[in-house]
Amino acid sequence: MPIEHLTPARLDAMKQFSEAVWQRPTSADYYRWRYLDAPGLTTLLATDGDRCVATLSAFSRKYHTGDGIVECLEPFDWYTLPDMKGFGVGAHLMKGLMDTGKPIVSLGGSEDTLRFLPRLGFRQIAAATEFFLPLTGRYIMRSRKLPALARNVASPLLDLAASVVYTPSKPSAAYSFQTLPGTTLGDKLSQIDGPVGFRPAPDQGFLDWLEKGSGTGKYFICTVNKDEETVAWLLCRLYRSGGLLHGAILDLRLKQADGDVAVNALRGAGRMLANCGVDDVRAFTTSPFLATAYAQAGYRAGSEKIPALLWCGKHTLDFDSIALSSGPDEAFWPLETKSLAAASATGASAPASMMQNIEEYP
Repeated sequence: MPIEHLTPARLDAMKQFSEAVWQRPTSADYYRWRYLDAPGLTTLLATDGDRCVATLSAFSRKYHTGDGIVECLEPFDWYTLPDMKGFGVGAHLMKGLMDTGKPIVSLGGSEDTLRFLPRLGFRQIAAATEFFLPLTGRYIMRSRKLPALARNVASPLLDLAASVVYTPSKPSAAYSFQTLPGTTLGDKLSQIDGPVGFRPAPDQGFLDWLEKGSGTGKYFICTVNKDEETVAWLLCRLYRSGGLLHGAILDLRLKQADGDVAVNALRGAGRMLANCGVDDVRAFTTSPFLATAYAQAGYRAGSEKIPALLWCGKHTLDFDSIALSSGPDEAFWPLETKSLAAASATGASAPASMMQNIEEYP
């Protein structure tokens, strides 16, 4: 079965495949943004005539290692149509990425994925812990089926309990915070790139692409300052899914591996997102140093570990620690498809423009 790179000529086949498999936007603008405009993106297709039967995408990102910088691939959207499973189509797609010779970093995945990748030579190098702040009654009751009256009574009480129990403590008065609309880092923030370890380098082109996305939510940078010096920055996201407004911390970069800075940065970001009216805040990391900071900042750790797997190819990668904070899936999925009025942001320190045009994903 032919394996080929996605080109504009094959976009209609990709569109038909996507709409058969996923609930995502269907506009021409979305498909151009997702498949043609993304920087460093490779999308492979397995085709049967004019029909796409399987696909795999991957971003090419620069990673820090102990010896310098190496270009790695981050795969996502690896899927084969049910009637084509069992024929090795998905394996051929992954081998197509492996033929590039670039190391491949895979974070999480389905049970089938995690069981299959080691057979191709991938090895687990770390496990990520998810951290979260449940901030409203809506979030706490999201999976509970209750009569409307009981829900209306319980929700305000749970709102109060969540705000008291889960909202992070105030950061130390020694720190100040500034939210920057958009995702432009500039030279100054790009140089703040810790903690040390195997990690992707900040990529302004990728951030610009995220911000231009259709239905991806709103992104912004939060800087952390102490003694008139920027000591850290965070990349945050606001998006709607399942009737809830979610906040996500996609990245935290430190000038130095200072635990006090990390804890106060996470407290400040958590409170800022809470002030935006989010129902919860989500984040995850493979770094024990950052995991400790999340716990000390008041975030709750999930029980499930998310495996991080690596295929090195012909490279010998030297690193003492692994500091992964998000993959492609966390950066822009889920995508929203239905327009909703923005929630009001009472007391929000984030720019009001971030709350406009937030959309709903079914």
